[in-house]
Amino acid sequence: MTVASQDFRSNVPGLTWPALPDLVGAGALALQYQLQESEQAPPARIRARQFRQIAALLDHSFARIPFYRARLERAGYAPGMSVDEAFWRRLPILTRQEAQDAGAALCAREMPGWHGEQYAFSSGGSTGRPVNGVQTELHRLYFDAVTLRNHLWHRRDLTARLAVIRFGGEVALANGRASAPGWNRPAASAFRNGPSELCDLHRPIAEQLAWLAETGADYLLTYPSLLRELVLEAARRGVSLPRLRGVVTFGEVLDAATRALVRERWRLAIGDTYSATETGYLALQCPGFERYHVQAETCLVEILDDAGAPCAPGETGRVVATPLHNFAMPLLRYDVGDYAEAGQACPCGRTLPVLNRILGRARNTFRRRDGSRFWPAGISLSEDPVRQFQIVETAPWQAEARLVTTRPLAAAERAKAAAEIAGALLGEYAVRIVEVGAIARSPSGKYEDFVALPPSPAGAP
Repeated sequence: MTVASQDFRSNVPGLTWPALPDLVGAGALALQYQLQESEQAPPARIRARQFRQIAALLDHSFARIPFYRARLERAGYAPGMSVDEAFWRRLPILTRQEAQDAGAALCAREMPGWHGEQYAFSSGGSTGRPVNGVQTELHRLYFDAVTLRNHLWHRRDLTARLAVIRFGGEVALANGRASAPGWNRPAASAFRNGPSELCDLHRPIAEQLAWLAETGADYLLTYPSLLRELVLEAARRGVSLPRLRGVVTFGEVLDAATRALVRERWRLAIGDTYSATETGYLALQCPGFERYHVQAETCLVEILDDAGAPCAPGETGRVVATPLHNFAMPLLRYDVGDYAEAGQACPCGRTLPVLNRILGRARNTFRRRDGSRFWPAGISLSEDPVRQFQIVETAPWQAEARLVTTRPLAAAERAKAAAEIAGALLGEYAVRIVEVGAIARSPSGKYEDFVALPPSPAGAP
């Protein structure tokens, strides 16, 4: 579906065509014009526009946030100066620990006009202490515009029914369920929108599947790990979802095995998204290829090697992000904590920067004997009775494979699973199979397939 093929929603009684949406819908729609232009612009022009916006953000941070004033002065910044690559790389990276320790010191004492209300956020993450902060209504508007871009890129029918399985959060749930007349804020504000149904992820997987079938949903939005469980549960119970025509994932790393499973069992492609609570959207999956386009209009994303230099295409590095429009709490060169693989220009014709893969957190990497680290890959365990798995490094060169199963494993099945996992761990680890009743999720509902020991201190074995 394109913008023109959708049915616009008017916020003015008696005016149906041409429609006049509310401020959120009108703003998100107006930004689509610029987004469509910029996604085809030369990369140098995109970068210049990013630095122009960042210059305004730096002037604001210098004047109103003492924490940043000190960092900017040390990097040689003066108000009004233009920003280029050389200066940008002199600016120190903001670590998660620094953001946690700084707290309210990252927030502006005063705000310019037109940024709107401020909203608190807390990035629960998968483990550990959260990053707490504030974001503005204007920041949310840009988030809404990218949400709308995602729907339009993937040509979703916004009049269809959406099913969402996630952490219920602040949504009022009855028996783990809730309903709404629209999908989300930008879709429902801009267009005549189909209904949405929400199921809390803590409900048993069999109940989630029954609910999904009952809704007759056209689209499903959920975590990759839950999607995998649903596909396997549907196969085990012989449940079909004939109306389902699209799946959107968020919140976790989407691996190739889950993509292949959904394609094989449900004959559907996945549209993945990459975002963080602190930053908003970082990248959206290309509608034509299984790679990601950085949302350069709202966030400057860098993929950096261990020396802090930009990664070449095909190289893996840490994700460092600078949201462009949150003046209430700027995050300048913020280390998100993830790793991703930089990509080349996409054949689709969009000129936005490309990520080939999102690999996850450093704590999801395992260690080779030579000291280098790797992300395990190639584990499917998609045959009954394995429903869910988590591989945990319990000691150097030892891993525990925690498997949730529908029945006890036979000896041959245990051996097959152990061999598959050992292969994914490059033969470096002894694997112990443990059958468990459930694998806990984080408070925000996220789940990790792989959990490794923290890196050893320098000089330790």
